[in-house]
Amino acid sequence: DMQDALASKTESHDITITKTGAGLWKLGNQSTFETSAKTNIININEGTLYLDGENEKSDPANPDAPVVGTGSIRLDGTGSSFTLAGGARLEIGGGNAISTGGTAIFAAGSTIGINPGNFTADTTGLTLKAGAFNITTGNKINFYVNLTNLDYGTYSLITPGGFDFSA
Repeated sequence: DMQDALASKTESHDITITKTGAGLWKLGNQSTFETSAKTNIININEGTLYLDGENEKSDPANPDAPVVGTGSIRLDGTGSSFTLAGGARLEIGGGNAISTGGTAIFAAGSTIGINPGNFTADTTGLTLKAGAFNITTGNKINFYVNLTNLDYGTYSLITPGGFDFSA
């Protein structure tokens, strides 16, 4: 459970972060990797990446726990990428964003899970921005949407923004 964001501003090194293993990686606040000369890569190869939602508590069992910042990822640079491998899962807490100057890659068999009951109406679950968006091998990804505990309203589950789509 990482309630503090990851960040880098290097112009001299490539950065690659790879999640392996079946476990859960909870990420809060805005993780920003700023560079134009090098690449910033996040690979979710196994298990689940959960982006903390808006108004989410650091300890859900404690009503007095502090609120964690909404989880988001920004990867600058045209060679940068965010990859969700086959069998891996991205869980959205609500109000989240993933942005890359390069490519967002979702492998066949990957899953995006959204629980709109965790966020308020008129909030976008996930804003996804990339230079290119690729779905690999078979052009199929899985979506899981939990429709329990919804308040009345309009919910935007995924909002694409500013990318070329290719499969």
